Amino acid sequence: MKLLQTFLLLALLVLIIIFLGRNVGQNVTVVDLFGKKFQDVNVVWLMLVAFAIGAIIGWVVSFFQVVGAKIECGKLSREAKRLRGELDRLRNLALEEEVPEPIKEEEIVKVEAEGEKETEEKSDKG
Repeated sequence: MKLLQTFLLLALLVLIIIFLGRNVGQNVTVVDLFGKKFQDVNVVWLMLVAFAIGAIIGWVVSFFQVVGAKIECGKLSREAKRLRGELDRLRNLALEEEVPEPIKEEEIVKVEAEGEKETEEKSDKG
């Protein structure tokens, strides 16, 4: 892409030089620029000034677009960081909750023994 841009810029410069070369020595009688009138202005100077003014206006417009895009990129980056933190908290939520300790085998035997006693007592009553 950079090579294509360089090639197009060189081609534009060559066309401008050719165009300016063909118009050397020609003058414009009256030029009204920003309310001020100029007389007998060389066409080459007129085109160079017009090109410079266009370049400056283009630079200013693109500058504000780039600044706006960077501001938006910063906002989106902060939002993504906030959402990543929230996602990490949600992922760790299950890990942070208290997990009951596993039941030991002695407790299982004790509960079974108590259950058998209750069953015997019920059968004795019944």
